[in-house]
Amino acid sequence: MATVQIEGLGPEFENLNGSLEITRRLSDKVLAAFNHAYATGEDEVAEKLRAVLKMTEAKRPKTDKRTSYDAVRHADLWVGFVDARNKYNAVSARKNASKSDLDKALDTMKEAYRAWSEA
Repeated sequence: MATVQIEGLGPEFENLNGSLEITRRLSDKVLAAFNHAYATGEDEVAEKLRAVLKMTEAKRPKTDKRTSYDAVRHADLWVGFVDARNKYNAVSARKNASKSDLDKALDTMKEAYRAWSEA
């Protein structure tokens, strides 16, 4: 994992001895931005961030400890969850929604969340 030391950041960082460690991978940050953009309906931004995510994953060193981690797959699982959530919200907003439809939409949303959270 890459760690960056930034020297001389100013008085607000004196308790850190003038340095700040950055330990999150770029793909983690891009994935977080993608998740937020997609969940809030910023589809164009999410699409561009997914392309950036693909680039960062393609350039990831083979020596990366997270060999089984695939940020693009994780993004796709997030899309599945958000889409299932949106469908559940739409079904639950319908006045004539049957209990069966609600239960099915809820189960689908739960399963999508489980798949995303366990990836």
